Amino acid sequence: MKRILLAVVAVAMLSSCGNSKNAVAYNKAENYFVNNTFQNTKVETLKIDNKADFDRVFGMATTMSSRPTAIDFGKQTVLAIVAPASNKEVTIRIKALETTLTNGILVKYTLDEGKDLGYTAQSSEIITVNKTDKEVLFQEVF
Repeated sequence: MKRILLAVVAVAMLSSCGNSKNAVAYNKAENYFVNNTFQNTKVETLKIDNKADFDRVFGMATTMSSRPTAIDFGKQTVLAIVAPASNKEVTIRIKALETTLTNGILVKYTLDEGKDLGYTAQSSEIITVNKTDKEVLFQEVF
């Protein structure tokens, strides 16, 4: 069981790195939701370095079968993309994380709008990278 888990983690880490020599390793943070107190009318891109700021935007979605991804703010920086609330299905996909010429990070992502939900929801994508004080840029790609 341990070997299978280690293999899955290794594959996930390798697949998140991409093919580029400028690729930045990241991990997806799962089982979080956008707090209903976070109001945005356009796509928000966030770099979060501490738990207090993170907790203002996100809450934990713990269930009996899954727990939120642990985030160590002493070693990790959170990068997040938050779409405005919508009655349509919105999917955010990270396409690449690359090192910029100034040694910062460029996050390339897509937003796809789908079917009507019949209710309002707020989509987000949360990833973690090694702790950084470098500039982080976000770019929507098509």
